[in-house]
Amino acid sequence: MKSKILVIGLDGGSFELLKPWIEQGELPFLKGTMDKGISGELESVVPPVTAPAWNSFITGKNPGKHGIYDFFYRDKDFKPHPISSYTRKDRAIWEIIGDQGGVSVILNVPTTYPPRELRGALISDFLTPSGRDDFMYPGELVQEIEGKFGKYPLFFKTPSLAISVTDSLIETFLNECKHALKYKFEVAHYLKEKLDPHFLMLHIWESDPICHSLWHVIDRTHPLFEEALFQKHGENILDYFRQFDQEVRRLWEAMGGNSTPLFIISDHGFGPLKKIVDLNVWLLKEGYIALKRDLPTRLKYFLWQHGLTHESLYHTLYTRLIRMGIRYKSDESLLVTFNKFFTQKAALLTIHDVDWSRTRAFSNVGVAGSGQIIINVKGKFPYGMVDPGKEYETLRADLISRLKALRDPENGQEIKGEIFTRDEVYSGDQVETAPDITFLPMNNSYLAVSIFGFTSNQSITRTWGMSGHHKRKGILFGIGTPLRSGITVEQAKILDLFPTILYLMGIKIPQDSDGRVLEEVISSDFLATNPVEFTSAAPPPQASSPTTTPEEEKDYLKKLKRLGYIDWEG
Repeated sequence: MKSKILVIGLDGGSFELLKPWIEQGELPFLKGTMDKGISGELESVVPPVTAPAWNSFITGKNPGKHGIYDFFYRDKDFKPHPISSYTRKDRAIWEIIGDQGGVSVILNVPTTYPPRELRGALISDFLTPSGRDDFMYPGELVQEIEGKFGKYPLFFKTPSLAISVTDSLIETFLNECKHALKYKFEVAHYLKEKLDPHFLMLHIWESDPICHSLWHVIDRTHPLFEEALFQKHGENILDYFRQFDQEVRRLWEAMGGNSTPLFIISDHGFGPLKKIVDLNVWLLKEGYIALKRDLPTRLKYFLWQHGLTHESLYHTLYTRLIRMGIRYKSDESLLVTFNKFFTQKAALLTIHDVDWSRTRAFSNVGVAGSGQIIINVKGKFPYGMVDPGKEYETLRADLISRLKALRDPENGQEIKGEIFTRDEVYSGDQVETAPDITFLPMNNSYLAVSIFGFTSNQSITRTWGMSGHHKRKGILFGIGTPLRSGITVEQAKILDLFPTILYLMGIKIPQDSDGRVLEEVISSDFLATNPVEFTSAAPPPQASSPTTTPEEEKDYLKKLKRLGYIDWEG
């Protein structure tokens, strides 16, 4: 290997959050990296969601090739199943490094459960099923790590959509984040000393829920900002990122400092969230979704029209229960129990009330911020009703036209979201499983989503439970030989890191990679003596995969519910 590489994944890292602190001198290592290394925005994939974005980094390929567009996939009967490390259709960067004899340490990268064999060590992520002790490779590493450092902090006890309801929950949550951050860096140091890896990647996830739930605490321009909250918790939030800054410096120096290239990257950016566009409500009101005609659904629809919705129950009941001190047991949050009870017992209108045989288009229920719209095509879905070809094209064009014209009824302003068709952003043999349209209005602080099917009885509502959400532009920092000094990177994509890292390590790049080597950030001397070389496409990972039990799938979906990502009973 020509060089060792250290990668720190700061989930949801954004210049919108970090740059003011950097300029104020609060994050000295990141400031030094900008001055002495490289920095710039890093464009995510479409949609800018954790699962597809990190898998694009892992493989160097767009979702049309690796096949992951969200946190679950659907079988031929349209039943959702959680993705896993075996869902990915292409080899991971550490597997390619291992083919060349390189040792890797991979820590907490999303969608790496169950751990697959590699040359080195791997610790899985927060989507590991509860109660499992098989989230590390090799398997005996669990006892070794937990015997030395205590229980591994894979999960939060604080439910994400309740974090900002009370001061005590904010404080408890931030303490959990700080503990997890310190723990994970200590494990990285330990495995670095134990294995002396050529490639070490540490993913820090807690930054993402901090931004989701507490953006309004530190953003004075947010409608939900309160000076009292800022005074109580603003410094504590900043302390988390100060700690991150210090820990990254310490790990980089332990890996060899300037002789080891360091990349700090994020899967997507972040920004203020002010309003929600509930796509399934919009599609229902526009006539693209049809409901069942039976009496129970008609009753649910009547109650929904008169205000019995997930949103109203959250505001009138759920937050009151939290403030009364009613919490949760184990890792199942009150929110999950609350949703399950009212969805099944209190006649809430849900996606299960849809008449698929009369529905032309729907939103992919459950992926927070994906903005995905799927056309119900004949031959593709069990109850498809839209003919492929001309009818499909006409319907898609009509949907796009109406999305472009979408206005906020409260102020009359256009939403002006980015709109992508699958043909524009995806390529590969998995394109047929992609959403037909993706609508991303986060640049104007709107979020297109359909977490609960029909969350509100209004297409556009004020945000609740979250005050920040994903944007497409994340962060890229880099320092260490042979990276150049003081370079601002432009038009870099998360897909570009895969070939760039392999190139710096002296490994030939698979020809079917979608990214490019970021030659502009590498010294001319290194480029002159190390030509970029390609090799044939890497063989796919083994076809067989461990079976997932129904109980494990339910547990996985429950975790996504706790995070506010989905509400799907299966």
